[in-house]
This record gives sequence, structure tokens and C-alpha cells, in this order.
Amino acid sequence: MPANEHPLPNEETRPMFPWRPGKGLLSYGCAFTELLHAHLTRMGKQRVFVVVSKSLAESTNELDRLKECLGTTLVGVKIGFPSHPPFEDVLRLTSDIQQADADAVVTLGGGSIIDAVKLVTFSIANDVHDFDSLEGLSKATAYTMETDNDYANYTDSPNIKPATLTKISIPTTLSAGEYSPYAGAVDPRDGVKKLFIHQSLICDVVILDPELTKTVPEWVWMSSGVRSIDHCVELLSSLRQHETLTEESAKKGLVMVARGLLKLRLNPQDADSRLETQIGSNYAMDGLSRGVHLGASHAIGHQLGTMNVAHGHTSCILSPAVMKYNASVNADRQKRALDTLWEDPYISNVLERRGLTHSQSDLGDTLHGLFAELGVPQTLKDVGVSGEQQLKTLAQRSLEDPWCRTNPISLTRPEQVMEILRKVEG
Repeated sequence: MPANEHPLPNEETRPMFPWRPGKGLLSYGCAFTELLHAHLTRMGKQRVFVVVSKSLAESTNELDRLKECLGTTLVGVKIGFPSHPPFEDVLRLTSDIQQADADAVVTLGGGSIIDAVKLVTFSIANDVHDFDSLEGLSKATAYTMETDNDYANYTDSPNIKPATLTKISIPTTLSAGEYSPYAGAVDPRDGVKKLFIHQSLICDVVILDPELTKTVPEWVWMSSGVRSIDHCVELLSSLRQHETLTEESAKKGLVMVARGLLKLRLNPQDADSRLETQIGSNYAMDGLSRGVHLGASHAIGHQLGTMNVAHGHTSCILSPAVMKYNASVNADRQKRALDTLWEDPYISNVLERRGLTHSQSDLGDTLHGLFAELGVPQTLKDVGVSGEQQLKTLAQRSLEDPWCRTNPISLTRPEQVMEILRKVEG
């Protein structure tokens, strides 16, 4: 049954990306419980497994609302999941969901549980059962990052099976992994976060509920919003091939997220601005999902995250410094993001109050001022990462990430990463 048949009053449902018709729906306009029940009914799902963030389960009644919504279709609940999903936890959850014989998995929470469930469904499809086979699946998909620029319609390897278990995400952050064909998990044998890529990792339905997100701590919303801003600026400043519509989506997402966050600093209860940032985070992911590779902010950020640093905080710290580092080769590309921010009257007014000017501020300066206004950490010291050995370990691990190589200045040596880290030591 089509997803828009018998719509609820005020329901808005549309494709996540216009170039991906029939695959991936964005839904909002009603309470998440109403939308979830409607989508499950339309898809004929009868056995639903739920993964919910620990904070929501313990500090709010949202899990109870979810259970009431699902009724007898609920076959399992997992509360909480470690940040930057560890291999062992992914495998354990894979077993739990298989044993429950679920035909759909619903996530209620942030990026860690979304990434975990994406990997679980991929693992189930490919008969992954141990560390070696999980690492092997990561390696098998790595060629896409290295050889394909626009892989929206790439031909999958015959040795890789697409995830087929239905994934429905009700996100409570702006990191936007629900729209991404990427997922990551930490291999405990070397401490490196390994990446996986496949179009089937993108969630089938994403339900947005701005009222639900009022339960989220401000630092989580602000920092995960910066993560979306980082998606936009690294996409716009990439030297790789671009589609015009992809650039327009990144510009639109950049303004919607930045402007919405600034408004929420003044009024956290503003539901319209919350929805603006949520929809903006979807636009921010268009280019990434089409295959425009990101750069050093995300590459280093993946490994910084393994040092007990939140996803969003890695972008708060690294993004301005990476833009400064890359400016010698891509200043013209960075200007697209710079002008986009300054051309919005609300954003430019805030930046000018901080003493910045369009003509005298580069993208690094502008982002630094914007992030300062949002009250987020801006140095490694702010998040408890310090000492020469920690920095060297971070630099070395970062080189394992393929987006170091797709940075506008390809990063192939630890000393290059160290130059960026020196700028943000604090």
C-alpha cells in the first residue's frame, strides 16, 4: 500500500531524496506515535523490535508511549547502546533481533543506536556472526568510497547482500545518520572505527517530531546540529564532482540548520525552529548520500569519537580548523558555503554582533564565530583530550579513515593530521 494512502490529518510524507524515488520516506506533521502506527500498518508489519536511547527510556515516558502504540506487535526492546558502536555490541544486538524474528526495527533516539541498527540489518543480510566477518564486510564495501564518486545507482558487489529488514527511525538528534548509506563501528582489536557503505543502510522511513526533541539536552541538539553544518560545508568545499541539485540542497540545509539553531538558543521551546533544523539535516545529507566524499573534519572526527567524545562535538572542534587548513587549495569552493551563511539576514546579523564581517572573515572564522554563539566546545582540551601521546594516537588512527584521502589536501602522513590538531589543542 502506498505510504501516502489514507494520510493522517496534517501528515506530510515525501521522498528523502528526489533522485531516489520509492526508496526512503520522510514523514512529519503529527505525533511520532500516530505516524509510526500508520506506516507500520501500511507496510503490514507485525513483529517490531525497538531500540531506544537510555536517557529517553529512563527520564521520559516516551518508551511507554511507544509500547502503547505498538501493542501486541512489539517483540523486543533494547534500551541504550554505547556511543560509536563496538563490534561486540553490534553482534549481540544482531543475535537478539534474529531470535525475536522481527520484521521491522524501530529506533527512538540518536546516532549511535541508528548506526547500530543499520549495521545489524546489514549483518543479518550477509550472515555476519563474528569480528572477522564484520570486518570483512567493512572491507568489501570500502572499494565504493575509493572508486565511485556518485554511487546513487552503483551496481552492488554480487558478494554483498542488501539489508532488507525494515528500518524506521525516530531521531532525537541532528546527526542525520538515518539518511546516510554509511555506518561505523569500533573494532576493539585495534581501536579503529571501521566504516561500512551501502545504499540499503539508509533507513526506510524517518519520522520527525519536534515536540519529542524538547526532551533532548540543549548541548546534544546544538552539537549534533553542528554535525549537520559540517556535512554541508565539507560537501560544498569538496573538490570532487558535484551535481547542481546536490549543491543547492547543501546550501539550503546549511541555512536551515544554522538559522534554526541560533533561534533555539534564544527560545528552546520553538517547535517551528526545531522542525526547520530537522528538515535541514535531511537536505544536508543529499550530497553525502549521492557519493560526494567528505574530508578531514569527518575523518579525524570518526577516530576522535573513540576517545569518548560525542559525534557532534568532534565537528564543533575540527570543522573551522579543517577549513583553515584546506583554504590554500579550495578557497573558491569554501566561498560557496561562506556566502550562503552571510546572505541569510538572520545569520549575518548574529555574526556581525560578534564583530565579524563578510568581507574580512573566511569560512573558518565564520564557523568559529557561529559555533561560539551556539555555546559548543571548540578545543580538544574542552572535551578532555590532551597530551602528546593521545594526539599522536589520534593522528595515526585518523589515517585509517578513507576520507583523509578525499580531503581537498590529501592526508597521508601523521604530521599533516597533527598540524590540524595543533590548531585546536586549547
